[in-house]
Amino acid sequence: MVIQLKIDRVLQGSFALKALNLLFVFQVNCPGCFIYGFPLVNKLHWKYCQSGLNVLGISTAFEDFEYNTAANTELLLTEMKLVGAT
Repeated sequence: MVIQLKIDRVLQGSFALKALNLLFVFQVNCPGCFIYGFPLVNKLHWKYCQSGLNVLGISTAFEDFEYNTAANTELLLTEMKLVGAT
Protein backbone atom coordinates (compact mmCIF):
# COMPACT_ATOMS: atom_id res chain seq x y z
CA MET A 1 0.00 0.00 0.00
CA VAL A 2 1.29 3.46 -0.89
CA ILE A 3 0.33 6.37 1.34
CA GLN A 4 0.80 9.88 0.04
CA LEU A 5 0.89 12.79 2.45
CA LYS A 6 0.06 16.30 1.34
CA ILE A 7 1.70 18.66 3.78
CA ASP A 8 0.90 22.36 3.83
CA ARG A 9 3.58 23.37 6.32
CA VAL A 10 6.11 21.63 8.55
CA LEU A 11 6.63 23.57 11.76
CA GLN A 12 9.29 21.40 13.37
CA GLY A 13 11.47 18.50 12.26
CA SER A 14 10.78 16.33 9.26
CA PHE A 15 8.78 13.22 8.60
CA ALA A 16 9.01 10.29 6.24
CA LEU A 17 6.92 7.16 6.54
CA LYS A 18 8.80 4.24 8.03
CA ALA A 19 7.87 0.72 9.07
CA LEU A 20 6.41 1.87 12.42
CA ASN A 21 4.49 5.20 12.46
CA LEU A 22 2.38 6.94 15.10
CA LEU A 23 0.09 9.80 14.13
CA PHE A 24 -0.86 12.12 17.01
CA VAL A 25 -3.61 14.61 16.21
CA PHE A 26 -3.96 17.36 18.78
CA GLN A 27 -5.42 20.79 19.33
CA VAL A 28 -3.30 23.67 20.66
CA ASN A 29 -5.50 24.40 23.68
CA CYS A 30 -7.08 20.98 24.30
CA PRO A 31 -6.96 19.99 27.99
CA GLY A 32 -7.18 16.27 27.19
CA CYS A 33 -4.26 16.55 24.78
CA PHE A 34 -2.06 18.07 27.50
CA ILE A 35 -3.27 15.87 30.37
CA TYR A 36 -3.33 12.54 28.51
CA GLY A 37 -2.22 12.80 24.88
CA PHE A 38 1.20 14.45 25.03
CA PRO A 39 2.40 12.42 28.05
CA LEU A 40 1.33 9.17 26.36
CA VAL A 41 2.99 10.06 23.05
CA ASN A 42 6.21 11.03 24.87
CA LYS A 43 6.16 7.75 26.80
CA LEU A 44 5.62 5.74 23.60
CA HIS A 45 8.34 7.68 21.80
CA TRP A 46 10.96 7.02 24.47
CA LYS A 47 9.91 3.40 24.90
CA TYR A 48 9.94 2.51 21.19
CA CYS A 49 12.32 4.99 19.53
CA GLN A 50 15.08 2.35 19.47
CA SER A 51 12.62 0.06 17.64
CA GLY A 52 12.19 2.69 14.94
CA LEU A 53 8.95 4.35 16.06
CA ASN A 54 8.30 7.41 13.92
CA VAL A 55 5.98 10.06 15.42
CA LEU A 56 4.06 12.68 13.45
CA GLY A 57 2.01 15.31 15.28
CA ILE A 58 -0.77 17.09 13.45
CA SER A 59 -2.20 20.25 14.94
CA THR A 60 -5.84 20.58 14.02
CA ALA A 61 -8.91 22.57 15.03
CA PHE A 62 -12.37 21.27 15.77
CA GLU A 63 -13.34 24.14 18.08
CA ASP A 64 -11.84 27.46 19.21
CA PHE A 65 -10.65 28.09 15.66
CA GLU A 66 -9.26 31.52 16.54
CA TYR A 67 -6.72 29.89 18.90
CA ASN A 68 -5.80 26.82 16.85
CA THR A 69 -3.63 28.46 14.23
CA ALA A 70 -0.23 27.67 12.76
CA ALA A 71 1.18 30.73 14.55
CA ASN A 72 -0.07 29.53 17.95
CA THR A 73 1.18 26.00 17.26
CA GLU A 74 4.60 27.46 16.49
CA LEU A 75 4.46 29.45 19.72
CA LEU A 76 3.73 26.23 21.60
CA LEU A 77 6.64 24.42 19.91
CA THR A 78 9.24 27.16 20.22
CA GLU A 79 8.37 28.92 23.48
CA MET A 80 6.03 26.41 25.19
CA LYS A 81 3.39 29.13 25.43
CA LEU A 82 -0.32 28.47 25.20
CA VAL A 83 -2.92 30.81 23.75
CA GLY A 84 -6.40 30.50 25.16
CA ALA A 85 -7.56 28.41 28.09
CA THR A 86 -6.83 24.71 28.24
